[in-house]
Formats: sequence, C-alpha cells, structure tokens
Amino acid sequence: MTRILAKSKDGELQKQLSIHSLHNENIAWFWADIDLKQSNKDEFKELQRALHLDWQSMNDQQGFRRSQLKYAKDNFYLGVFAVEEKKVKGYKVHFFVNQNGIVSVHETELPEINHSWDFCSKAENADALINPMDILYLTLDDIVDGYFPIIHTLEERIEKIDRKSKNESMKRVFNQVFDIRSDLLKFRSIVAPLEDILHRMIESDHVKIEDNKIEKFQNIYRNLTRLSHAIESDMEITADIRDGYMSLTSYRMNNIMKVLTVFSTIFMPLTFIVGLYGMNFKYMPELNWRYGYFLSLIVMAIIGFGLYFWFRRKGWFRD
Repeated sequence: MTRILAKSKDGELQKQLSIHSLHNENIAWFWADIDLKQSNKDEFKELQRALHLDWQSMNDQQGFRRSQLKYAKDNFYLGVFAVEEKKVKGYKVHFFVNQNGIVSVHETELPEINHSWDFCSKAENADALINPMDILYLTLDDIVDGYFPIIHTLEERIEKIDRKSKNESMKRVFNQVFDIRSDLLKFRSIVAPLEDILHRMIESDHVKIEDNKIEKFQNIYRNLTRLSHAIESDMEITADIRDGYMSLTSYRMNNIMKVLTVFSTIFMPLTFIVGLYGMNFKYMPELNWRYGYFLSLIVMAIIGFGLYFWFRRKGWFRD
C-alpha cells in the first residue's frame, strides 16, 4: 500500500494526491509511506521514478542488521528498526528525506508509522508540521517510545528470576538468565547504533535541523541514552546472577567432594583390613582365633568412628 500526504504552501492538508502532483510548486512538503507487503509494484516503481529514489542503494541495505545513516547531495537515507510490542524482534524501516518531502518504506504494517500518519493527517496538527524533519521526528519518537516496553518486560523477567530462584532448579535458572542476556544483546544492537546516529544527525551539517527543533531530536537521543544505560545495567545484573549461581554451584560441589573425601578416607583402612584377611592364606594365625571375627569388627569400628570424630573436630561437616 502506498499512501501520500501533503501540505500546500497556503497551509491546506491534502490527502488524495497522485504521485506526479508531488512536483507541484505549491506543495510545502509531502510524506509518501510505502508498505512493501501491500504495495502495487507498478505504482511503487512509478513513485521511485517520480521522486528519484535511489532504490538500488537501499536494496543494498536490505540485509542491514544495525541502524544506518547515509548522506547524498541533497538528501539522506536513514535505516532504523521498529520493534514488536514487548518482544525483541526488529522490523526494518527506511527513510529517504530531502527538503521537499520524506518517503518511508517498511516491509510490514507498523503501529508506530500508523500512529504518526494519523497524527499528521489531522488538520489541527498540520500547522505544526513545517517540513519533512517534523515528520521524521514524529516517527522516530514513536519508534523509540516502542522500545521502552521491551526494557520493562526484560527487567520484569529479571525480577521474577530473583524472586523465584530459590524454588527453581539450577538448570532452569541458568537457561532463563542466558535467554534474557541474549535478548539484551539483540536489543543493544538495535538501540546503540541508533543512539550514535542521532548524535551524528544533531551534529552533522548534512542534516539540516532548525535550531528550534534540535531540542526535539536531543530528547530522542536522551531517551536512547537512558535505554542504553538500562541495558548495560541489566547486563550487569544478569552477570551477577549468573556468577552468583556459578559460585553457589561450586560451593555445593565442594561440599559434596568433602563428604565423599571423608567417606573414602574412613573406608580406606577398613577396606585394607577386609582385603588383607579376605585372602585366606593357610598360615594366617588370626584366621584361627576364636574371637578373631569379633575383634576385627571392633578394630574396624574404632578406626571408623575415630576417623569420623577426627574429621568432625576439624570442621569438615560444617557448611
């Protein structure tokens, strides 16, 4: 689906426009939004020709995994990720921006784009929209706002692990921690590059942002910085949980080894005695003693309990 919104220089908002009418000198700005999943290919190609879109350049970026910013002579290209609500799943959004208009291209229907479109489509809001950078700000702001539910969901998952960890198996806790860390790494790969790009846009001479609008883009940049700090903080928390459980595992393993060592040490002399007299040689005098069997049991009991109390005195049975 391709939809076009424009504002004339006399302030009139126009919604039903043809592609060729975008070159009308009376148009102050336009916004062409393209949903690749629903767009007519012929109509899309016509829009490319009419607006001189460097589609091949964007095609080269179809496989991009990080947000990107590229400059041209009189326009710039911005590739970012919108995310599914409460899930770390990115959807590519491409923007072509020049002084006359903005073209947004995405591969599926996105609530953030629809929300910005609905806002811009209202006549009472059109007066505040002076140029394409206003539209870019609105859409980027909506996209970044969509990032916050994700970090909140991830933090809730971390708190849930912390609350229920005592009743969970070690393997289950480790799996949950590593799943969260994996999502945090994916989310960081979305947020961090866009944070860098916003900083470059604000400082760049290639992207013309009016002085009175720089503060708006700086607000988006600050939100991204907050998200980056939250991600790093959550990474540290999950690392602490992981390290804590690894230490606990080592502690439990050491206790098990201590118990095994104690029993091995106690039974070592007993095994020697049993093995020695179990050989049944003909000239072993102890084999013919009347009370040899009971005496051997008493000796083994003394050795066993003696070693047990010695280990107990040395603190081997303490946690």
